Amino acid sequence: MCENGHYFQNSYTECPYCPNTGTSNQASTIAFSDGSTGNTKTSVFNSPNPVSEGRDLSKTTVMPAQQPGTAASSTKSTRRLVGWLVTYDADPNGKDFRLYEGRNTIGYTKDCDVIIDSDNGISSKHATIRYLLGEFEFKDEFSTNGTFHNGQNKKEGILKDGDQLKVGNTVLLFRQSIKN
Repeated sequence: MCENGHYFQNSYTECPYCPNTGTSNQASTIAFSDGSTGNTKTSVFNSPNPVSEGRDLSKTTVMPAQQPGTAASSTKSTRRLVGWLVTYDADPNGKDFRLYEGRNTIGYTKDCDVIIDSDNGISSKHATIRYLLGEFEFKDEFSTNGTFHNGQNKKEGILKDGDQLKVGNTVLLFRQSIKN
């Protein structure tokens, strides 16, 4: 325990929670018992079974920051960006959603690619947009309120740059980033 009452691992040379004198808004460097170093910025530590790795889950542990390109990085970065959906219904200043190669799901659940949780008319998995072989296809996923393409209720179809999709009460403008 440090003089300010913070608990930390005895392998650290100083308390990671106390501000260092002479630094401004910089994370302090910590030396770990395995010889590695890290900073005190919070990072997510993904471990399939932290208990089996000898970590005590009842205490807070500061782990070194994850390096870019490692397992915890976003999987979306491996898929090519191919378009956007833009709406002003969810936010008056506008909100955009990136579309990537392959399948992009629209809905209110956290496992969707395009999450719109501010509209009660949107189903959990409302629709899918798929980019394949130079074409953007959309498909309604048996949503309660249907999917409207350029004002017409459709179960599926082809999207072109500038088309509108309406899911629930949210109008989404489709913009493609690549030429077909």
